[in-house]
Amino acid sequence: MHRFDRRTFVAWLATLPVLRRAQNGSTQQPFIEVRPTALFQQPDGRKNLVRITVSGLGAPAARARVTDRRGALVGTAGLLPSADGVALGGEVWVPLSEPSDFQVDVEVGKDRAARRRLRLTPPKRWTLYWLASIHTDVGYTDIQENALEVHRKNLDAALAWTTTHRDFHFTAECALQVLSYVENRSPAAADALLQAIRDGKVGWQALFANMLTGLLDHETFARLVWPAGKLARERGLTFLSAQITDVPGQALTFPMLLAASGVKYLASGPNPERAVPLLPPSGGSEGTAYPQLHYWEGPDGSRVLHWRAHHYGDGTRFGFDVGADEMGHRLSSWLLDQPAFLAQNWPYDTALLYGADWQDNALMKEAIVANVQEFGRRFQWPRIVMGRSEDFFRDVERRFGARIPVRRGDTGLYWEDGAASTAAELASYRSAQLAARAAEIVTLWNARLGVQDADTESRAAVWRDLLLFGEHTWGAAESVSAPTSRQTIAQWAYKKRFIDSGAAAARDELADGLLRLGRATRPGRGRLVFNAGTWERTDVTRVAGGSGKALSYEGRDLASVDLPDGDALVLFRDVPPLGYLALTEADRDPRPPAADGEALDAKAGEAGGGFTIQIDQASGAIRSLTGPDGKERVKPSTWSGVNQLVYVRGGEHSALWTSGNRDDLKNPPQLELTQAKLISCRREKLPGIGVRLVVERALAGFPAITSIVTLYDELPWV
Repeated sequence: MHRFDRRTFVAWLATLPVLRRAQNGSTQQPFIEVRPTALFQQPDGRKNLVRITVSGLGAPAARARVTDRRGALVGTAGLLPSADGVALGGEVWVPLSEPSDFQVDVEVGKDRAARRRLRLTPPKRWTLYWLASIHTDVGYTDIQENALEVHRKNLDAALAWTTTHRDFHFTAECALQVLSYVENRSPAAADALLQAIRDGKVGWQALFANMLTGLLDHETFARLVWPAGKLARERGLTFLSAQITDVPGQALTFPMLLAASGVKYLASGPNPERAVPLLPPSGGSEGTAYPQLHYWEGPDGSRVLHWRAHHYGDGTRFGFDVGADEMGHRLSSWLLDQPAFLAQNWPYDTALLYGADWQDNALMKEAIVANVQEFGRRFQWPRIVMGRSEDFFRDVERRFGARIPVRRGDTGLYWEDGAASTAAELASYRSAQLAARAAEIVTLWNARLGVQDADTESRAAVWRDLLLFGEHTWGAAESVSAPTSRQTIAQWAYKKRFIDSGAAAARDELADGLLRLGRATRPGRGRLVFNAGTWERTDVTRVAGGSGKALSYEGRDLASVDLPDGDALVLFRDVPPLGYLALTEADRDPRPPAADGEALDAKAGEAGGGFTIQIDQASGAIRSLTGPDGKERVKPSTWSGVNQLVYVRGGEHSALWTSGNRDDLKNPPQLELTQAKLISCRREKLPGIGVRLVVERALAGFPAITSIVTLYDELPWV
C-alpha cells in the first residue's frame, strides 16, 4: 500500500466529493478486512500494528476508526489506495495482548460507509536470530585474492563495530575468512579478531569453505573442518556450528563428518533449484517448503541440528538495507504467510535469518546494522537478535528439542556435474587426492624409520590447495556469457593453480615417503609398490618408466607389458593393507602389446573374470558385456550401449535450466544431440595380463577420442 503522512492524507481527502457520484452508481457493499501483523510496539509489546483493508468502497480515500468493546476509541487509520488500486488500506496500533473484540467504522468525510465487529487474536511473538554473514565465493565476482580481501575488510569493520554497535555480532561465514585474515593482517589485528571470537563478539564457522562435497575423496572430505580445528587448537578457540552457502546439496555423510569433527549445528543457505529436500518418508508430493528445521542424521546415527534456509540474503530480502518500516512489512508478511510457519508441524516461535546481503563477496553495510537497531527501538516483537548461529540453535534446542524431527539422506549433488566442464583438471584433482592420502599413510612408518621431523607444514599446504580446488566457485560470473574475457581467463588460471601446485606437491610428498621406505630395504636396484588401502590388493598398475624393466618379488617375475610412452603395466599380487612390497629391478627385452588385428570383440582368460565384450560398429560404445555366468551387463535400448559418447547442445530456458522462473522450467528442452562415430577398433594382447580393445572415435567438437577397454585374465573386473 502507499505510504502517507498527514499532509498527503489531507490532499487525498480533498478529492472526496467523487465518493457521492461513485455511490450513486454502485450497489456493491464495502468489505472490511482486519488483520493483525507480526509487529508489536515498544516498550511493552502490548500494542499490535493492525492492517485494515477495505474493498468495494469506490472512494479514493477513507478513514478507519477502531473502538474497543466498551466503545472507547482505540485509534484511527487513514486509508489510501493499494499499489494495484483495487482496495484501500492503512494501519493502526491497537492493544492486543490477548484475544479482544473491536469495532471498525470506515468513514468517508462525515459519512460512515461500512462497519464491522470482530474478534482479533494476537499472532505469535517471534524471536528472529539474524546470522549477519556475507557469502564467500573464492573468485566469481573478481580475482580470487581480491575477493578474499573483501572479507578481510568486512572483519576489519566488524571489529570496529563491536564498540560502536555493541549488540551487533558479525559472523565469518567460513573458516577461510578467518584464516585469510590471520595470515594477511598484522599480528595485532589478528589477535584482536581472535579475542573477539573468544569473547563471542564475532562468530566463526567450522567448515573451511563452501565445498562441493561430491567431488571430494573421503580423506579430503574428512578434512573439511581440519583447518578450523588446527587454528582452534593453536589459538585457544572453540566452535560449535558450521555454515554452508550457495551449494544446492551435500552428501548423506556430511552430518556424520560434522558431528565427528565436534560440530553440533549446521546452517545452510542453498541455491535450492534442483536440490533435493530432506523430507519425511510421506513427503515429496506437495513440493518443498522453506525454511526447514530438523536433526540431520548420518548413516552411523550421528546428528547435527540443521536449519535449511531458502537462499542466503535475508538481510536485503527483508529490507534491512531500506529501513525499519520496510523491514516491518516484509518480515510480517513472511512470518504470517510463509507455508512452513503455518504448518501444524511448526511449533516454534523462533527462526534464523540467513545472511546480510544477496550479493556475493559484498562489503558489509553499516547502514544495515543501524536499521536493525532502529527496528529494535520501535518494535518489541519480532525481536531481532544480532547473534551467532549457535545462539539460535541453543535456544531452539533447549525449548523444542523433543519436537524437532529427524531427517536422513542426502540433499543432492547437482552442482558437481558442472565440474565436468573442466574434465582434465577434475581427473587431476581425483588423482592428487589419492596421492595426498597415500603420502599421509606413508608417514605412519616414520617412527619405525627414525624420522623425527616430518614436514607437516608442507603436507598441510597440499591439503589447503586441494580444499581450495574443491570449493564451489567454478569460474567467473561472466564465464558463460563471456568465456574469453579477462576475468574468465584470469580466474580459471588462478583456480587451476590450486590443483597444479597441490598435485605436484602431493606427488613429491609421496615420492619422498616411498624413498624413505626404500632406503630401509635391501640395497640394489628396486621399486616399491605401496598399498594405501585397508585391504589386501591384487591389481594391475601403471609403473612410471617401467618399460624394458623386469620386476620380481621373492625370486618370482611379475607379468608386465610395455606401453608406448615408456611406462609399463604390471600385475601385482597380494600387496598387504597399508603396506608395501620391495621389488628387485633388472633390464629385460622390450615386451610391447601383441597386435591381434582389427576386431570388435575380446575375451579374457577364464582364471579371473572371464569377461567377453563386443563393440558397437557404428558408435564405438560397448554393445555387450558378459561374464562367466553368461549374464548380460548392458541393458538393451535404442542407445548403442555403455561408454557411449554424445555431444548435446540446447536446453536454454527449459526444464534443464537453473532458474527461479517457474515458467522457464515448464518448457520441455529443445536439444541437438550428436553421437560419436567409430573410426577403428583394434585388439591387442597383453601377455600375462589380459587383452584390450583400442577404440578410435570421432565426435563433433573434439579433435580425437581414444577409448581403451581392458579385460584381465586374473581380475574379475573391466
